[in-house]
Amino acid sequence: MLVFETSASQVVMSRSGTREVRVFERLGRPVSRGVNALRLEVNDVSALTVTPWMPVMGHGSATVPRVVRTEDAFVVEQVVLAMPGRWELRLELEGGTDDALITYDLE
Repeated sequence: MLVFETSASQVVMSRSGTREVRVFERLGRPVSRGVNALRLEVNDVSALTVTPWMPVMGHGSATVPRVVRTEDAFVVEQVVLAMPGRWELRLELEGGTDDALITYDLE
């Protein structure tokens, strides 16, 4: 069972400005190179997809993250960030009606 921090590591707004995304990293395991998992709390959203993307290199990850809806959040597993540098987690909300962006700079 995955356990997540109780404080959000990031809070971002969706492009429309109507949805807040609160990002929770695994307890004692901040996002780093390799395989990661996150818990995302997003108001007024029932569907979410996550696409890891490395803009400088122009490519994503070889692994598609698995998104599981829980009672009050989304758990995103298998977020593979294989290289150092800036990674974006591109979120598509509600089948493309809105989106949001989470960024990580990895060493």
